Amino acid sequence: MAITVSELLKMSQEKLDEIFTDSPAGEIPDGEAKGTAIIAPGTSFSDEIAEFISHWIRDEIREVAPNLYLGKVYWGKRRLIDFAIDFNK
Repeated sequence: MAITVSELLKMSQEKLDEIFTDSPAGEIPDGEAKGTAIIAPGTSFSDEIAEFISHWIRDEIREVAPNLYLGKVYWGKRRLIDFAIDFNK
């Protein structure tokens, strides 16, 4: 079953962590995509805030469905938020 960004936004932190851990890193994505910050179910940060915090963070991604990546954002060793990157057109 393919996962969508809408479904990721509705998932609990525990479920997001489970999917991330169980998914392969996948191929390195290339090209334009739509990114969505997953702060808590049903919420997201604006592009401006995401760009601002990107200077102090690191992230990791896993391919959870074809052309859909789930990512984790860290400040040092502390996980801050999750995000999705969708390369589906």
